[in-house]
Amino acid sequence: MRVSRTARLAWAVVVLAAAAGVVWLGIYLRSRGLEHAGTIGSAAALVLIVAAGAGLVLRGGAAAPHRDMLLMDDDGPPRVRDIDSGRLGVKPAINVDGAPAAAVPYIARDVDAAVEAAIRAGGLVILHGSSASGKTRAAVEAIAKFPDRTLWIPSSTEALEALAASRETPRDAVVWLDDIDQFLYGNALTLQVIDALCPRGRTDVAIVGTIRDEELVHFDAALASDATRRQTVQHPASRVLLQARALLVPDRLSPDEQRRAEELRTDPRIDLAIRDSGGSLIEYLAAGPQLLRRWTSGAATPAGRVGSAIVSAAVDYLRAGYRRPVTDHQLHQMYPHYLREGLRDHPDRPTFEEGLRWAREPIYNASACLIARQDGYTPHDYLLDRVDRSTPVPAVIWEAVLRETPVRGLFDVGVAAFAAGKTDVASRAFLRTVPDSLTVTSTLNLGYIENIAGQMFQTVSAAEAELWLGRAVKAGDPEALYEMGCREFRAGNHPGAAEWFGKAAAERNAAAWHGLGAVKLRTGEPEAAEQLWRTAAGLKNASAMYNLGVLLRDRDETGEAVGLWKDAARAGFPPAMHALAVELHAAGEPDEAARWWRRAALSRFPAGQYNAGVLAARKDDLAAAERWWKLAAAAGHPSATAALAWLSDRRSSTGGACPGSGSPTGG
Repeated sequence: MRVSRTARLAWAVVVLAAAAGVVWLGIYLRSRGLEHAGTIGSAAALVLIVAAGAGLVLRGGAAAPHRDMLLMDDDGPPRVRDIDSGRLGVKPAINVDGAPAAAVPYIARDVDAAVEAAIRAGGLVILHGSSASGKTRAAVEAIAKFPDRTLWIPSSTEALEALAASRETPRDAVVWLDDIDQFLYGNALTLQVIDALCPRGRTDVAIVGTIRDEELVHFDAALASDATRRQTVQHPASRVLLQARALLVPDRLSPDEQRRAEELRTDPRIDLAIRDSGGSLIEYLAAGPQLLRRWTSGAATPAGRVGSAIVSAAVDYLRAGYRRPVTDHQLHQMYPHYLREGLRDHPDRPTFEEGLRWAREPIYNASACLIARQDGYTPHDYLLDRVDRSTPVPAVIWEAVLRETPVRGLFDVGVAAFAAGKTDVASRAFLRTVPDSLTVTSTLNLGYIENIAGQMFQTVSAAEAELWLGRAVKAGDPEALYEMGCREFRAGNHPGAAEWFGKAAAERNAAAWHGLGAVKLRTGEPEAAEQLWRTAAGLKNASAMYNLGVLLRDRDETGEAVGLWKDAARAGFPPAMHALAVELHAAGEPDEAARWWRRAALSRFPAGQYNAGVLAARKDDLAAAERWWKLAAAAGHPSATAALAWLSDRRSSTGGACPGSGSPTGG
């Protein structure tokens, strides 16, 4: 255990004090005629034992928050100015003849000023985008504007939890969480951790993270609907992102960014990327397209065929929700399933070791298909983002992941399985968490469980769902307490609902404050409801933001209402998207209104679907209008059926004005 300079000094002071105590004790005993050496020795030993105990306390207290922090030395965390970008996760750029040894010059991004402002404001800041879009480099350049801040880099989910729990939480610092999804999936980055590291009223600490959009879809419902068009579910940690300032780093350069790149063409790497990248300059510099070609064309050489199979096995482990590095043993067991049948049993097939060397070989001295980690290997993010998802994960991988994933990680396996349409695997993954009663509340979200029991998995009985709920309630899980309040509220038992909501609110459940407000509104206390909703809105509860906005709009306080709806819409709350679009349309901003109606429609909100149809009809895109109106009608939207009738008449040349022709608000 390493000890800081301050702790060593404190320990020296304790030892000197102990020595002084021994001298004083000897003089005192002699003055009393007690010169027996054993007496003096025992007393001296007692003083030294006490001193040693104090020293251990001092050393343990000083070292605790440092434990498992990367780049830490005896004097504590480094300063931002002392760390180069390569040690923070920035992948090396391609190497070409004549290129300097230094990192490739930074092409300033349009988002840079917003990232710097977000860090200066403190709290959770997340840069997202596709793989090789430059997220990590942009984040590194942003924290470089704060060179004197200390830099804390947790090596694991446990290290982040320990840092937040320490009595010596950082000040004037950056907490660096590159690939922040590992901390979200691990349930380590919680609202409590954010509050501990970034207390309210302080702006001197920023948690800076990066995440690929392919992972972000599991935490952002609106992005998931828009970006993937595939069945997905919300991870419980999604509510953490409501605390974040999320900033997109596009994978394509804007015209201004392209001009800035042109100014840096004296660097041969940037010059080559401008000439050969076809517009994907940042990806090209990171060797992304080259890696993809190497993986998909590995069959050109015998070692490449084996190496490509090894990479495919690693990719599918992660596609199946496995959140740890894949070990040599796991890859050795699984890669034969990706070989063609003739090669699988061929006596002259290259060895696993030869294939692994091929997979780990860097392209242009930049990145490799497989990246070595402390406990195994992970495939390059670029390959994960561009894998052909129409190719299913083999059953042997699903079985291996179910068998090898610890209980705490099975939730993520269930999420991945459900997104892949493997409801049988998802059900097994979730059900295996039930016996672990001590961690069921930390790994399962009650709203999620209800979806599994009701809509997602018909194989799970109502009795089993009630078992999960009962265990979570008994353990004091805030989500479970909130669910009990919702049940009482739906049954019309407002006092019972208030009791359960109160218990959940005491556990800092933001939705419970919203529930308490709903109870007050139902019992004729709108002023009390408003105050409770303001509390919940302050905790980033989207439902409270929306309902508070409705109250304010009804009082003609539209400005504040629109601000609340914007926050709730950005958090992925479809009713707020729709309400915001209505106000924007009325304010003469039809393009922005159309954008939010489309987001609401893609989030399967019936009023958004109806209005998306209206907007399509106005552009004479009747096929799109019909698709949206059919979806809205199936969801029971009252105007959609009439709109479909109008469309039928229009096609027979007897239709009148387009539905919603005055203002497409649609209810």
